[in-house]
Formats: sequence, structure tokens, C-alpha cells
Amino acid sequence: MGAVAAPRVSAGTRRADVDVAIGRLRELRNRVAHHEPLFPQDLRGRLDDLLAVAGLLHAELRNHLSTTSALPDLLAARP
Repeated sequence: MGAVAAPRVSAGTRRADVDVAIGRLRELRNRVAHHEPLFPQDLRGRLDDLLAVAGLLHAELRNHLSTTSALPDLLAARP
């Protein structure tokens, strides 16, 4: 049997939901790469997407990202 790409995916996880989250992350990545404004973006939502996808890959990855990310503090200080 081959390696599983996302070993933590539960039976209730829908591929379509994961695809949507990854699509939103890809769109944000493209905006950043093209130096487009991020003000109208739902950055809290994109952080949630990132943590959800990371959790599907490995629980420790999700924990590391959630404890080391400066984004929640930056969003809280946002005018």
C-alpha cells in the first residue's frame, strides 16, 4: 500500500470542502505574489483555512503554525 497524502482526513471530510479551502489559499498566495492589496481579504478566514489544511496533513504542523503565527495579533491591531 502506498503512502497516504493526508493521513488525518476523517471519513466526514469532504474533498470539495478541502478543495475550496486550498483554492482560497492559492488565491491569497497569488495576490501576495503580485503585490495586490490585502485589505479587502478575509485574512482570519484564510488563517483558518491554512490551519485546517495543515491539520489534515499533520496535527503537529497545525499546532506549530497556530502557536507561532503572528497573524492573529496583527489582525487584532488592525484599524
